[in-house]
Amino acid sequence: MPDLGHTTLQAQATEALWRTFGTAQDLHDGIRDHGGPDLAEEHNIHTGTRELAAAAVRSAMDLDPSGLSRLRDLLLAALRARRGSPELRAALEAMGVKVPPHLASPPEKVLHLRVLEVGNRFEIQAINEAREIREGESRRFAPEFITSLARLKEVLAVSSTTNRGTVFQAGNRRFDKAMLKELGDDVFEFLMPPEVNRFFLDNLEKALNANTSLQVMLDVERAPSLAHIPWELAFDPRRRGHLCLGNEASLCREVDAVLTLLQPKRELRILGLVAAGDITTPGAPDDALEVDRERDLIQTALRDVSPAVQQGWCLGGTLTELRRMMRARAPGDGWSVFHFIGHGGFDEEAGEGYLLLRGAGGTVPVTADRLADILLTPGGTPQLVVLNCCSGGTTAQGKPFSSVAATLVLRGIPAVIAMQFPVSEPAALSFSRNFYEAISEGMSVQRALTQTRQALSDDFPEWVTPALFTSGGDFALVEPPA
Repeated sequence: MPDLGHTTLQAQATEALWRTFGTAQDLHDGIRDHGGPDLAEEHNIHTGTRELAAAAVRSAMDLDPSGLSRLRDLLLAALRARRGSPELRAALEAMGVKVPPHLASPPEKVLHLRVLEVGNRFEIQAINEAREIREGESRRFAPEFITSLARLKEVLAVSSTTNRGTVFQAGNRRFDKAMLKELGDDVFEFLMPPEVNRFFLDNLEKALNANTSLQVMLDVERAPSLAHIPWELAFDPRRRGHLCLGNEASLCREVDAVLTLLQPKRELRILGLVAAGDITTPGAPDDALEVDRERDLIQTALRDVSPAVQQGWCLGGTLTELRRMMRARAPGDGWSVFHFIGHGGFDEEAGEGYLLLRGAGGTVPVTADRLADILLTPGGTPQLVVLNCCSGGTTAQGKPFSSVAATLVLRGIPAVIAMQFPVSEPAALSFSRNFYEAISEGMSVQRALTQTRQALSDDFPEWVTPALFTSGGDFALVEPPA
């Protein structure tokens, strides 16, 4: 901690709080709603902002006069409510606190993109945070696009089987990148007709001027025939890059659901479930899927990240074991992430996805609703689910939110990362190592995924495979200790 007197720190903290919040009520609400104390229990919140700030700082220092940990927690709660505040950052740094990356910069700007299917055409609506709207029109994808997309899926399927355990040859990588760019051009042109594209660029410029990024939240609920498109391919010709590979803008799938977030934890806690089974025949005996190998890869990746990462594994791959592991955590001390390794499938008749878990005599299909019943726990719901199976994001034609991922978000999981295509073993290892390393450092989910895509793109076309489904803005799972 810098050699500053408590009086100086007290004055700086008070100044930072009252300059950051407009009113005493804003100060009270912001701190209470972001993991800090309820100021109304000890102070008169109907006084001025400066008076309430001074009283809150005095109380924090009186309760912990030596270590100042309560003052640190008070200022961190305030910074969660007002991300990027230079005054709060300066006050924390004066105390020797390393400000977590997700709190150091202002929150991302958001642009909502809605695709509406109207007969043989599609209306594209773009809505920013100021509720300004721009609209455009797009036609259906050409048959050549559909053919190329099918070819891409074949390439990815081959990479996850015959090339499993090896890195693509350079010639194949170049071919794959050219294919991805060509498909990405068509996806971007579809999403960004001229008027919408101009609006996108205007909002991106405003975000960059505010020292933050732009998060594009895509809603295709009203365009059911397009639910299977890998939108993460979108390639911006003006900026000469895929949206999902850049740091200035990102894209995720928006699911209209209520977002309920828990406060970031001090350490990353991952609950993994390993299940093997025949994807095509529920009830069949276990097949040769190397899920044990994939579990070992993830454990290795997590050891490389940090020995402080807490891991729990349902090695039996059963619902009974999952229930037991969820019960083992106390409310407020739950798992950060639920990571599934195994097979998924899609019931065309029922129009819903499922995961295959172990059961009596073989495998049993488990729907997203059934899984959500176990994962949703007061004070202990995992804030992120990772589905490392090739059908976790698959939807039925006409039912864009029928995938396991979207259904979990609808039920209350804040975010789900699902694989749209099969994933090769080296790509799975790279994903786990890079993603969880970024998360454990305090990076937000969206930014951590972007960093992971960038790492994957050096060697694997599978950077496009993860799809992020969420019902709200970006958030972090971990707040590293100061």
